[in-house]
Amino acid sequence: MKIAYFDCFSGISGDMILGAFINAGLKRKTLEAQLAKLRLGGYTLTARSATRGGLRGTRLKVTVTGKRPPRRTLEAIVKRIERSRLPAEVKRTAVTIFETLGRAEAKVHSMPLSKVHFHEAGAVDSIIDIVGAAIGLHELEIEQVTCSPIALGCGLVNCEHGTLPVPVPAVVELLKGKPTIGTTVPAELTTPTGAAIVAALANSFGEQPPILTRAVGTGLGTRDNEQRPNALRVFIGETVAPANTDRILEVEANIDDMSPEVIGYLFDCFFEAGALDVYATPIYMKKNRPATKISVLTRPDLLPAIEAVFFAETSSFGIRVRSLERKKLQREERTIQTHWGPVAVVSGRLNGRVIKQAPEYEACRAIARKRRVPIRAVYDEVALVLARSRST
Repeated sequence: MKIAYFDCFSGISGDMILGAFINAGLKRKTLEAQLAKLRLGGYTLTARSATRGGLRGTRLKVTVTGKRPPRRTLEAIVKRIERSRLPAEVKRTAVTIFETLGRAEAKVHSMPLSKVHFHEAGAVDSIIDIVGAAIGLHELEIEQVTCSPIALGCGLVNCEHGTLPVPVPAVVELLKGKPTIGTTVPAELTTPTGAAIVAALANSFGEQPPILTRAVGTGLGTRDNEQRPNALRVFIGETVAPANTDRILEVEANIDDMSPEVIGYLFDCFFEAGALDVYATPIYMKKNRPATKISVLTRPDLLPAIEAVFFAETSSFGIRVRSLERKKLQREERTIQTHWGPVAVVSGRLNGRVIKQAPEYEACRAIARKRRVPIRAVYDEVALVLARSRST
């Protein structure tokens, strides 16, 4: 799954998101061609390389070229989006973001959603930011969004509703229940548009999940802040599938009063009882007495059978049992053809990719005995066949 992680160490805004997407590989011409389907007009897009606090990225700017844009209702904005020729997925995403923002505005201003008039968010540049973000997600084939804790500024900001504290009420409402970071930066680091985009789209907030990063985009804000770079980073890549996990038991006992001849017999008994693995470790016990620690790995449901072998076949009066988490590669078995005959091979996959292969010992042993050749020669032949298959 392709994932985008928003690193909001200095807040988030719509123009920073678009700048990060372009910096990560979204073509500006593609963005402009898709935005043209809104038939909005009255604006120009510029994107240039710049730096903020030592971070180089893309500064995207929407310049309104027409007269002051009208106030727009949520219904009017949704109709414009839905009547456009944008891809259906882009429409759904953009409408979801605007509805999220609309509900927050309705709540903080104590009015029905139908009565909400978007001011800043109804302006041309904010429509471009929100629809542009939806286009970026679609064009970059991002399937999931996750987000870091979001940095907030402080101080006051002037807007349509007058002078408001930072973060403004709509941002506070949008980010309820989501991790935020307070800062002493006297600026509006997180805007309602940026907050609405991540509030609507992010599946989770917190540390970056394990991903195979393919691109990193840095979007820059308008001003330089002294305390931290005014930038947003977006990490884009594939999710890392964890190794298969299950729980097993380790059962063991220390034995110092049995003949070593019995140890080999015990191995056979444990494997017949279903053990996953058995191993013996030379140890020293009290009074410096040489002993052997017998360890058995088993599935939890086979513990009674393993216990029975310990108590019936060894001199131990007790055993120790530990629960362990086991991580495994996805295991596949297949047969390859060598000039000595077929050999079973086990492959281990991680994230869908084979990262190791090995022949089964018993198959190699049988060929070595039958053909009267060293078993090492059989292993070498298998390795050669596998190498040839990888190169084709």
